Amino acid sequence: MKEPAPGYNVVYEKLVLRDDDLIGLIAYALYKQRKRAWIIDFKAQQGREPNAEEERSYLIGETTSSRLSDYRQQAESILASYADEVVKSATPNIQREAITGRIESALQWYRQIPGGVVAAFSYTMLLIGIVLILKYAGIDLISILNASKG
Repeated sequence: MKEPAPGYNVVYEKLVLRDDDLIGLIAYALYKQRKRAWIIDFKAQQGREPNAEEERSYLIGETTSSRLSDYRQQAESILASYADEVVKSATPNIQREAITGRIESALQWYRQIPGGVVAAFSYTMLLIGIVLILKYAGIDLISILNASKG
Protein backbone atom coordinates (compact mmCIF):
# COMPACT_ATOMS: atom_id res chain seq x y z
CA MET A 1 0.00 0.00 0.00
CA LYS A 2 1.45 3.36 -0.95
CA GLU A 3 1.86 6.24 1.44
CA PRO A 4 -1.10 8.63 1.60
CA ALA A 5 -0.66 12.09 0.12
CA PRO A 6 0.42 14.83 2.54
CA GLY A 7 -2.59 16.20 4.37
CA TYR A 8 -4.63 13.05 3.67
CA ASN A 9 -6.59 11.90 6.71
CA VAL A 10 -6.32 8.11 7.22
CA VAL A 11 -9.00 7.87 9.91
CA TYR A 12 -11.60 6.51 7.48
CA GLU A 13 -9.40 3.51 6.63
CA LYS A 14 -8.70 2.92 10.31
CA LEU A 15 -12.37 2.97 11.33
CA VAL A 16 -14.18 1.54 8.29
CA LEU A 17 -13.04 -2.04 7.72
CA ARG A 18 -15.21 -2.86 4.68
CA ASP A 19 -17.58 -1.00 2.37
CA ASP A 20 -20.57 -2.45 4.25
CA ASP A 21 -19.11 -1.83 7.74
CA LEU A 22 -22.03 0.10 9.24
CA ILE A 23 -20.40 0.36 12.65
CA GLY A 24 -17.23 1.74 11.06
CA LEU A 25 -19.22 4.27 9.04
CA ILE A 26 -21.03 5.46 12.17
CA ALA A 27 -17.70 5.58 14.05
CA TYR A 28 -16.24 7.73 11.27
CA ALA A 29 -19.23 10.08 11.47
CA LEU A 30 -18.63 10.37 15.23
CA TYR A 31 -14.98 11.20 14.57
CA LYS A 32 -15.97 13.88 12.03
CA GLN A 33 -18.46 15.40 14.51
CA ARG A 34 -15.80 15.54 17.20
CA LYS A 35 -13.24 17.05 14.80
CA ARG A 36 -15.74 19.69 13.69
CA ALA A 37 -16.51 20.57 17.34
CA TRP A 38 -12.75 20.77 18.06
CA ILE A 39 -12.20 23.18 15.15
CA ILE A 40 -15.15 25.36 16.25
CA ASP A 41 -13.85 25.43 19.85
CA PHE A 42 -10.32 26.12 18.66
CA LYS A 43 -11.48 29.09 16.57
CA ALA A 44 -13.50 30.44 19.49
CA GLN A 45 -10.58 30.16 21.91
CA GLN A 46 -7.69 31.12 19.59
CA GLY A 47 -9.48 33.45 17.20
CA ARG A 48 -8.04 31.63 14.18
CA GLU A 49 -8.07 28.36 12.24
CA PRO A 50 -5.79 25.59 13.53
CA ASN A 51 -2.56 25.27 11.56
CA ALA A 52 -1.28 22.05 9.98
CA GLU A 53 0.84 21.13 12.99
CA GLU A 54 -2.08 21.58 15.40
CA GLU A 55 -4.31 19.46 13.17
CA ARG A 56 -1.61 16.73 13.02
CA SER A 57 -1.43 16.76 16.82
CA TYR A 58 -5.20 16.43 17.01
CA LEU A 59 -5.08 13.54 14.53
CA ILE A 60 -2.40 11.72 16.54
CA GLY A 61 -4.59 11.86 19.64
CA GLU A 62 -7.67 10.71 17.74
CA THR A 63 -6.00 7.75 16.01
CA THR A 64 -4.63 5.89 19.01
CA SER A 65 -5.90 2.33 19.15
CA SER A 66 -7.90 3.04 22.31
CA ARG A 67 -9.52 6.13 20.77
CA LEU A 68 -10.42 4.26 17.58
CA SER A 69 -11.83 1.46 19.72
CA ASP A 70 -13.90 4.04 21.66
CA TYR A 71 -15.39 5.35 18.40
CA ARG A 72 -16.35 1.83 17.31
CA GLN A 73 -17.86 1.06 20.74
CA GLN A 74 -19.88 4.28 20.65
CA ALA A 75 -21.07 3.37 17.16
CA GLU A 76 -22.10 -0.12 18.33
CA SER A 77 -24.01 1.43 21.22
CA ILE A 78 -25.79 3.90 18.91
CA LEU A 79 -26.69 1.13 16.47
CA ALA A 80 -27.94 -1.13 19.28
CA SER A 81 -30.07 1.69 20.71
CA TYR A 82 -31.50 2.39 17.27
CA ALA A 83 -32.29 -1.29 16.75
CA ASP A 84 -34.03 -1.40 20.15
CA GLU A 85 -36.15 1.61 19.22
CA VAL A 86 -37.09 0.05 15.88
CA VAL A 87 -38.11 -3.19 17.59
CA LYS A 88 -40.08 -1.32 20.27
CA SER A 89 -41.95 0.74 17.70
CA ALA A 90 -42.66 -2.31 15.54
CA THR A 91 -43.74 -4.58 18.41
CA PRO A 92 -47.41 -3.48 18.56
CA ASN A 93 -47.83 -4.08 14.82
CA ILE A 94 -46.08 -7.44 15.03
CA GLN A 95 -48.29 -8.49 17.94
CA ARG A 96 -51.43 -7.29 16.16
CA GLU A 97 -50.49 -9.18 12.99
CA ALA A 98 -49.69 -12.32 14.98
CA ILE A 99 -53.08 -12.20 16.73
CA THR A 100 -54.85 -11.51 13.44
CA GLY A 101 -53.00 -14.45 11.85
CA ARG A 102 -54.03 -16.75 14.70
CA ILE A 103 -57.66 -15.67 14.41
CA GLU A 104 -57.62 -16.14 10.65
CA SER A 105 -56.06 -19.58 10.93
CA ALA A 106 -58.58 -20.53 13.63
CA LEU A 107 -61.38 -19.54 11.27
CA GLN A 108 -59.94 -21.40 8.27
CA TRP A 109 -62.33 -24.30 8.77
CA TYR A 110 -65.29 -21.93 8.23
CA ARG A 111 -64.01 -21.20 4.77
CA GLN A 112 -63.98 -24.92 3.98
CA ILE A 113 -67.65 -25.47 4.84
CA PRO A 114 -69.13 -24.46 1.46
CA GLY A 115 -66.71 -26.73 -0.41
CA GLY A 116 -67.41 -29.58 1.99
CA VAL A 117 -71.17 -29.16 1.59
CA VAL A 118 -70.87 -29.18 -2.21
CA ALA A 119 -68.62 -32.26 -2.12
CA ALA A 120 -70.96 -34.15 0.24
CA PHE A 121 -74.01 -33.23 -1.85
CA SER A 122 -72.26 -34.32 -5.06
CA TYR A 123 -71.18 -37.63 -3.52
CA THR A 124 -74.70 -38.27 -2.23
CA MET A 125 -76.19 -37.55 -5.66
CA LEU A 126 -73.64 -39.90 -7.24
CA LEU A 127 -74.60 -42.70 -4.85
CA ILE A 128 -78.32 -42.13 -5.48
CA GLY A 129 -77.62 -42.21 -9.21
CA ILE A 130 -75.75 -45.53 -8.90
CA VAL A 131 -78.54 -47.03 -6.82
CA LEU A 132 -81.17 -45.91 -9.38
CA ILE A 133 -79.12 -47.31 -12.27
CA LEU A 134 -78.75 -50.63 -10.45
CA LYS A 135 -82.48 -50.70 -9.65
CA TYR A 136 -83.44 -50.12 -13.31
CA ALA A 137 -80.91 -52.78 -14.31
CA GLY A 138 -82.83 -55.23 -12.14
CA ILE A 139 -80.30 -55.57 -9.35
CA ASP A 140 -81.81 -55.53 -5.87
CA LEU A 141 -79.13 -54.22 -3.50
CA ILE A 142 -81.21 -54.83 -0.35
CA SER A 143 -81.54 -58.54 -1.14
CA ILE A 144 -77.78 -58.74 -1.79
CA LEU A 145 -77.02 -57.02 1.52
CA ASN A 146 -79.45 -59.26 3.46
CA ALA A 147 -77.96 -62.38 1.84
CA SER A 148 -74.43 -61.33 2.78
CA LYS A 149 -75.42 -60.93 6.49
CA GLY A 150 -76.78 -64.31 6.90
